[in-house]
Amino acid sequence: MYYRVSFITFELKKGNSKIYRALFKYGYSNFKLEILEYCEAKDTISREQYYLDLLKPEYNILKIDGSPFGRKLSEQTKTKMKTPKSLSHRISMKAAATGRKLSEEYKLKKSIASKGEKNPMLGKTYTEKERKLRGIKLGTKILVTNVETTEVVEYYSMREAGTALDISNVKITRYLNNKKLLNGKYKIELFKPS
Repeated sequence: MYYRVSFITFELKKGNSKIYRALFKYGYSNFKLEILEYCEAKDTISREQYYLDLLKPEYNILKIDGSPFGRKLSEQTKTKMKTPKSLSHRISMKAAATGRKLSEEYKLKKSIASKGEKNPMLGKTYTEKERKLRGIKLGTKILVTNVETTEVVEYYSMREAGTALDISNVKITRYLNNKKLLNGKYKIELFKPS
């Protein structure tokens, strides 16, 4: 892509790229493209970060591999990202999912695929705004009642309850909102002091 003048010209019309401007200004003869190291596919991110730290390349705007930190977005792009989906779009998406039955095999595979390090929410926390949208305060106590034995266990956070029940915080929220039993025998509710 760096070798096609038509491509670079097109990209420069779209945005303000340092590397494309430099290629035009200084010419191709002042740049070189070389392979620094061959490595296993699983090691590419760590090796790229190693070379970013070692060489501190001038034209890389993103200093942390795999992270958008340092990327500058135009106000127009920021506005597009903030714009919520239209009501009709949300209604049609909800209607498309209504009545859909997921097999137990599929649910199990999805559960296994998002455990531990693979969990997209691992180590992330909700912003105050997100917590308000979900209607749940940070550190909300959760009561889990076994309807068969009537045993009640109190957890000091959704995370603690999720870890104990081997499910995600998102699922805890769903069970709270839907008032359904977890695995057909656990009732999940918010702690309400008397």
